[in-house]
Parts: sequence; C-alpha cells; structure tokens
Amino acid sequence: MPRFPILFALASVLVACPPIEEPAQDEPTPEPRRPGPEYSGGDCPTLEEDWNMGFETGGFERQFRLDLPDEPDGKPVLFVWHWLGGYPDEIVEWVAFDDLVDDEDVIVIAPESRHLQVEWNLQSPPETNEDYAMFEDLLACLDQQFEVDLDRVYSTGMSAGGLMSTYMTAYGTEWLAATAPMSGGTSEAAYVTPSGPSRSC
Repeated sequence: MPRFPILFALASVLVACPPIEEPAQDEPTPEPRRPGPEYSGGDCPTLEEDWNMGFETGGFERQFRLDLPDEPDGKPVLFVWHWLGGYPDEIVEWVAFDDLVDDEDVIVIAPESRHLQVEWNLQSPPETNEDYAMFEDLLACLDQQFEVDLDRVYSTGMSAGGLMSTYMTAYGTEWLAATAPMSGGTSEAAYVTPSGPSRSC
C-alpha cells in the first residue's frame, strides 16, 4: 500500500496524460522521430535495471535507480525526485512508483541527489546546473538504449523533490510533456515563466 496515496494517484494520472498535440492539418505529413538530447559524456554507458552507479554527468559521478517494464523500447519515462534527507528507494517504494512500471507500462527513473542543503540545485540556471545536466544526460542515454517516447516524458517529486520538479517545469519543457510537483513550493519571487508549453495534470 503506498505511503503517500495522493502522490501515487497523481502520478498515475500524470503518466496517462497524452502528449501535447500540434494543431491538425488538412494533409498531415509524417515527420521523422525527433532527436533526443545528447549525452555530455560521449558514449552512453549501458543502463541496468535497479541501481546504476558512477554515471558521469555535470562533472560528478552520480547514481540512480531504474525500474523497467518488460518491454522498455518506445515507452514513456517518469522522472521521480526524492525529498529532503531521502533516497530513491524510499520515494519509489513508499509511494509505490514501482507499481506504475507494470500498471502503466512506463520507465521510472529516480536520481539520487548530491545531498545539498535542500538536496537539489535549485539556484543555478540550467546551463550550469549539475542536476539539470543529469536529467538531460539520463534522458539521452535512455533514448539511445530504448528509443523512449520523447513526447511522453514526465517529472514528479515530493517536498525537496517537488521543488526540483517545479524547477523542471520552468526549464525542462523542451523535453517534458507534464509535471506534478507535490508539497514543494517557495516564495513567489523565486518562480520564472516556463521556457515553453507544458501540462500540469
């Protein structure tokens, strides 16, 4: 039973959100699959089910938990950001995000923070932000390995993870279809206009 049923329910709705659709055209022409982000480290390492250690990104070696459906190729991706003092296993298992892997046929990836004062780097712009770099690098390697559905990439988190998901709402709309921050907010002055259209479910 999820420890946080509201967040679990919200995430279930989130991964069910359809991608943002372009206006219909009289004679639509098929478009090639859009390219994903490029991994900053050169050649991507092979991503494994469960724990991955020593992932080079943003000048650091990072770790993350990866939960895969039986057939991960072409599937949507849900990024899950943990709370202050927390770890990926806690938010994935206590909120039962791992159940979404089979129930919704979605890839769930939960990075571990560098355990800063508020866990995630919420101050730096994306160009110099090691946590944003990790997001793009992880998405790049997921796409390289599984050709994920780049029109259905989502972000959620709780507390400090909610703040990180809010950061992603502002700066990650090139890749994110929708976000669902939970129990993470700050003063109105700290928010910025998102860089592009996104959906909150």
